[in-house]
Amino acid sequence: MRPRLRLLLLSIALIPLAQAAQPNASSIHRDTDGIRLVLPDGSLELRVFSPRVIEVIHAPRAALPKTKSFSVIAKPGRTPWNLAETGDELTLSTSDLTVHVNRTSGAVSFVDRSGETVLAEEPSGGSLFTPAHVGTIDTLHSRQTFVLQPGEALYGLGQHPDSPMNYRGTKVHLQQENRDVAVPVLM
Repeated sequence: MRPRLRLLLLSIALIPLAQAAQPNASSIHRDTDGIRLVLPDGSLELRVFSPRVIEVIHAPRAALPKTKSFSVIAKPGRTPWNLAETGDELTLSTSDLTVHVNRTSGAVSFVDRSGETVLAEEPSGGSLFTPAHVGTIDTLHSRQTFVLQPGEALYGLGQHPDSPMNYRGTKVHLQQENRDVAVPVLM
């Protein structure tokens, strides 16, 4: 058999093995208020505050940072929730919300009790952390992408007098300037 043909056949035979070896959530820890996952690109935590409020924390390392949040001051309530696992997905459910987590990419999506998607990250993974050096500090740039539903509008981002009301399909540079106030919050 010719060497090229042998290499081609060997490559084709190894494709299923490479696909089966795709990284997955290596550990799942269940707590009273939610779950923690160790993913190929870091860790993800879902904390159940109420049937309609579930906090998501994603970090680029196996251990989540122990920092105090200045925006979330409440403690998780004693809300009943269930966890279901399939080969490629984890599903955390309360009486009002279902949260799907892709075990490989870490992509998170929220679905209400009528089956409508409330919020969904890109299926390939909505969070991206890249190392950065700012001044004298080693830090991370973070990016998060979501799938917008048809007709969904994006409002917020502060005070920008010469900008549209709906930011969908636009690019906004968030920087404090005269008459422009940057507030990185969307609704």
